[in-house]
Order: sequence, then structure tokens, then C-alpha cells
Amino acid sequence: GQDHCPYYSCVMNAWSDKIDEYENYNDKNDGNVDNIISVSSMHLCPIDLKKLYLLNDFDIEKRYQMLHDFYKKYKMKQQMKWIKQILKSLS
Repeated sequence: GQDHCPYYSCVMNAWSDKIDEYENYNDKNDGNVDNIISVSSMHLCPIDLKKLYLLNDFDIEKRYQMLHDFYKKYKMKQQMKWIKQILKSLS
């Protein structure tokens, strides 16, 4: 398996730690876990992307193109902007 990410605020961070942090220290938190604002990204950092690639041997550019298509379909403008930069750097 792949461990939690200690290097970046990526999708591989330990969520239980984030929830505990917000439950205990966020003055604006009303105790409802659904209202917690994530400080983590919904993407893999470069280190975890490499780990995932080494474990599964997939086409990284194709993965990001599929993510772009998903974001476009659901009108996720900020994510599309980010993914376009990634695709540009891969080509």
C-alpha cells in the first residue's frame, strides 16, 4: 500500500488528523464534520504521483487528460485551470 503523505498538502494526507485538528482548534467549527473546510488538495503531489505510477505503471498524461475531461463535464473551473497547467508541462 501507499502511506500518508508527510511532504505536501495532497490527497494522500491523513484526513483523520485534519478532522481532529478542526474539531479541536477551529473557532468557527460548529462540530459538524460536513462543515469542515479542507486544507488538503484533491490531487496527488509529485512524490505520491510517482509512487502510484511505480505501483501501477499507467500513462500519466492520459490520467490528467481524463481528469480534465471530468472537470470540464462538471464545470469545475478552478480544477480545469490547474489541470491545464499540468498538461501543458507534460507536453
